[in-house]
Amino acid sequence: MRVYAKNVFQDKHEFHYMAYRSIKDTTGLHDHDFYEVFLTYGGEVYHLVNNQKIILPSNTLVFIRPNDYHAYERIGQGDCQIMNVAFPAQTMAALQVYLGSGQPIEQLLDAPLPPSVTLTLSETRQWLDRFQQLAWSSFTNERCNEANILFKMMITEVLQKFVPHLDAGKDENVPAWLVHLKNQMSKKEHFTVGLAAMYQLSEMSAEHISRSIKKHFGCTPTDWINLFRLRHGANLLVSTDMEIIEVAMESGFENLSHFYHLFKKKFYLSPARYRKANKRDVIPAASNNPHAYSHFPDMN
Repeated sequence: MRVYAKNVFQDKHEFHYMAYRSIKDTTGLHDHDFYEVFLTYGGEVYHLVNNQKIILPSNTLVFIRPNDYHAYERIGQGDCQIMNVAFPAQTMAALQVYLGSGQPIEQLLDAPLPPSVTLTLSETRQWLDRFQQLAWSSFTNERCNEANILFKMMITEVLQKFVPHLDAGKDENVPAWLVHLKNQMSKKEHFTVGLAAMYQLSEMSAEHISRSIKKHFGCTPTDWINLFRLRHGANLLVSTDMEIIEVAMESGFENLSHFYHLFKKKFYLSPARYRKANKRDVIPAASNNPHAYSHFPDMN
């Protein structure tokens, strides 16, 4: 299912705060048209995200982008708590202007998996205090402006927290020609053409390009190009009324069944079901359960 910003940000606040006391209270597999940052604490958890299953240790901070399809799953009989702050796309756009464009921001937005960083216990307690302060400010309507200011200050620090970890986790020897090729292949006029455009854009041999993509991005050139195509297709499904076959062709797929297969593998739903889910008015399940969350995290 898809969660829409219009159903979440319904007051004067520029963010939405949630604190889940148990994984069983969280929303199932979903994506949304806004951003969120969440912090796990009190235990580890499986994060099902973008067709992968990842263990998140306690005290892990994660940045979720629009179209990151994800959910949580207990590890054995264990459990954990999750603190979550969501914010609309226009807020992120304003932050990009403030922080400036460049490779760190592009990494945040374009990484195949949501960026994450594991905090120390001391850092976790500090961030819990910050989020608690934010929650208290948002609880009182007359302090709305103060809450929005606190949020902007805090979310800027959160995003900056990811930058050194993104750079550290990235191969320092990624060649400039491959970075340039990635930027070019993210353009519709190139990824719709496919391998032929990729080889034409680079002076490297096909074998060298293939080895480099495998080394630095962990996939084949074909899978790499299909990732750009699928992201474009998902956006068309959300933002237009085009027939699915038209979406497939516009995204660079000549075979409709192949588009269906790859789309379902990445987004867990067929294009038709993905679009149908997007057209429903979806509100996170936990929002309707007064026992699923509180405004204040359990600090014990």
